[in-house]
Amino acid sequence: MKKFFLPLLLLIPLTFGFAPLTKPIEAIQAAIVKLEFISEQGLHYCTGFVTSSIKGEVLTAAHCVPEEKGVLLNVDSKPSKVIRKNNIFALVSIEPFSRPQVKIRQSDTRLGERVTSIGFGYGEFTVFGRGVAVFLKGDIVLDGPLMPGMSGGPVVGEDGEVMGLNQATNGMVGIACGSKEILDFLKGR
Repeated sequence: MKKFFLPLLLLIPLTFGFAPLTKPIEAIQAAIVKLEFISEQGLHYCTGFVTSSIKGEVLTAAHCVPEEKGVLLNVDSKPSKVIRKNNIFALVSIEPFSRPQVKIRQSDTRLGERVTSIGFGYGEFTVFGRGVAVFLKGDIVLDGPLMPGMSGGPVVGEDGEVMGLNQATNGMVGIACGSKEILDFLKGR
């Protein structure tokens, strides 16, 4: 009897401890868009998410917006224009469309909170999977790397709210800006 009791205890957190992975993805998937542009280096993919359906506004990482003059940035195959950009974020506009907008978390992410990173890795819809939020100078550090194309995509909590924006990877971990930075940028601060 003791032989079977320990493995059973180890399975309890896996079975009952976490919300299903699909819950946050289903809550936000329709608000995630693919960005693409062609430069001298070739075709580039990134990810963004709708912050205003009425205005057709999409938030992404600043490095997802081409710097070269005359390079067209497409959002879901539609031309876009840059509304505002700083060294972290870019807000782009496309014609209003019928995609829902995300809900951005108003409170801070808690240390150890389960998160899911979403984006268009290599141009295909990708779920990075579950991670655990740790912090480095206000940023969220994901416990795995991001794939090329996932920059600008959301980091989502188990409640389906955006907690961060995918920024970078060093091959070992992913780095995301937190929701406070996102909200400040959207409010024009």
